[in-house]
Order: sequence, then C-alpha cells, then structure tokens
Amino acid sequence: MVSSENDLDFFVVQIRLGDKRYAVCKRKLIEQSDYFRALYRSGMREAEQGREEQLLRGGLSAPGLELVLDFINTSRLARLEEEEEEEGDDEEQPPLLEELVEAASYLQVTPLLRLLLSRVRLGNCFELHRLAQVYGLQDLHDAFFHNILSRCPNFHIKSNFKLLAVNGKLYAVGGQSLSNVECYNPENDWWNFVASMPNPLAEFSACECKGKIYVIGGYTTRDRNMNILQYCPTSDSWTNFELCDVHVRKQQMLSVEETIYLVGGCIHELGPNQKSSQSEDVLTVQSYNIATKEWLYLKENTSKSGLNLTCTLHNDGVYILSRDITLSTSLEHRVFLKYNIFTDSWESLRRFPAFGQNMLICSMYLPDVPQV
Repeated sequence: MVSSENDLDFFVVQIRLGDKRYAVCKRKLIEQSDYFRALYRSGMREAEQGREEQLLRGGLSAPGLELVLDFINTSRLARLEEEEEEEGDDEEQPPLLEELVEAASYLQVTPLLRLLLSRVRLGNCFELHRLAQVYGLQDLHDAFFHNILSRCPNFHIKSNFKLLAVNGKLYAVGGQSLSNVECYNPENDWWNFVASMPNPLAEFSACECKGKIYVIGGYTTRDRNMNILQYCPTSDSWTNFELCDVHVRKQQMLSVEETIYLVGGCIHELGPNQKSSQSEDVLTVQSYNIATKEWLYLKENTSKSGLNLTCTLHNDGVYILSRDITLSTSLEHRVFLKYNIFTDSWESLRRFPAFGQNMLICSMYLPDVPQV
C-alpha cells in the first residue's frame, strides 16, 4: 500500500546516529534534504514502506546533526544564533559551525546551505571560507570574497587579478581580460586607480622585484603576450622591459633580489627552436635576472603537474604544492616539493594537507619574542 501525500504529514521516522535517535517528520525530510528525497524515491530497502528508522554513518557528529534536524523542523538556526550572540562578532567562532556545515553537506540540505550565504559576516567569514574549500561549496566560497571586498567600497570586484605588495601598498593588477590596476594605501584605507597595463591580459602572471612590478606571459585580446612589462610606482608608468623568445602562461612568479623565478605553467617555444612535441603539463622552474636580462631553464619534473599549483618562497627554497601525473597514480594525488634555489635540486616533503580544494600556501616570518 502506498501512502498518500497527506499521510506524510503525520509519518514520523527515527534518525539514528550511534546510540542516539531523533524523531523527524518524513515530509520535512523529503522537502529539505536531497539525501533523504533521493533515498525515499530510490526503491532501496532502507526506504521501504513501514521502515521507520534510518541509520546514519559517515562520521557525523551528534551536535551537527541536531542543528540540521532542528533547521529541517523549524527552518531556523535558533541554537547557533544564540551561541553567536553570546560569542559576539569579533570573538572566535563556536566549533558548532564546522559540525553544522559538515552535516548539512552530507545530508545535502540545500536550503540551510543557502541560508548560510546570507549569514557571512566579518566574525565568521574566514571560517566559512575554510569550510567552503573543505566541502566544495562554491557559492559559500564566492560569498566570502563578496563580503571581504564589500568592506573596500571603492574596490572594483573582478576575477583572476594578481594582488601584489610593493613598498607598503597593495596593487591589484589586471583581471580576466582587463588592463586596469588599482592601488590600496593602508594609511588612508582607500583604493584608487593607477596607470593601466598597455593591453588587457588573460592567463598572465606578475610579481614584485626590487620595488617594481613585472608582468610576464598570457594573452592579449589578439595574440600571445611576448613582452615583459615593468611598472614603476614612483613614475606611475608602464614600459616594455624586454621581448621574450618563449611564450608562457598560467605560471607562478616569485622573486629573490634581482631574480624572478617562474614556476610551472605552459611553455611554448617559437621559431626554429620549437619542439615538435611540447607537453602542456610539466613542472618546470625558470629564472630571469632583471639586471642581466638572462633567462635560465633551471629544473624540470615530468611526473609532476605544472598547472593549478601553488607555491611560496621561504628561506632557501621554493615550496610547491602540486599533484602527481604519472599513469600509476590518481590525478588527485597531491605532492609537496621544495626546489632549493642554491643547490638547484628537488626535495620531497611530507606531512602536508591531504584534503581540501583551491588551497594556497604562503610563507610568514614571525618576530622573535624574548622568552621570560
């Protein structure tokens, strides 16, 4: 016998997690959770008529599940709201937030995840951004950036720009097929436009070197960008610093003294030296000296990806988070490497984050604190 729609209003199921059981209206479960909607429409044994208990696994916590079930029953997050009011906007976020997002993602409670978008604020945005990366919640990830940038009212929101620190100021260079450059001065807490690049660029990279900005590679709206562009903050002007023989795109750039290091990306040789077969995904390290204008092809690792990597400079090396692309391993197998700039050698490192998406690595030098 198949129950009618009205019968579901009175049909209660038991959700069991470990030794705890929770009574929930079946209709509300189906309305709010994609997980339970798919379960009850699948014809699986767990969804058979008269089966009143559903066992949950997947490592969920009881507090997280209770928050999600409370939302399913009331369409509110009363308990979390109360705790946030007690903590205040500028205090550390309660651990319940992570448990809530974990359970909501597992049970695919889309209305709850949508509600969180409207609750991103200064006190919780960084924690929600971290959770968005862990659980692959792109909408929540986007809401974080809109929240941060909305606090800079005169900053023009754009994508794929390069953010660089130069002489105590921040420069947002370009964007997806944009040429404009904006400068942030922390002394007056204000963004303003400075001289634009000669052409809009896509898939380029940039870095600071000796107090100036250098832009290499990518595409203009018509062709490959073969120019090394230099921006001088003092004169607020761009110059074509040098012409390249090799085209690069999607690389990462760092600098030490007068040397710029280009890590990864796609390299395309032009002219008579062009190779008949050029790989699109090889981890390489090149250097360019702005004083001598000398290029060096330093190192290559054909088993590691040169695309979608993240890297940072720390002490004597470039630390790189990439992935293994050998046929014997998964494409998602991450690797953590160090390129030693003094010995020109690779070092394999261990103990790095195994999970997460869109990760960035960075280096920070902390001041020495005298011990009492």
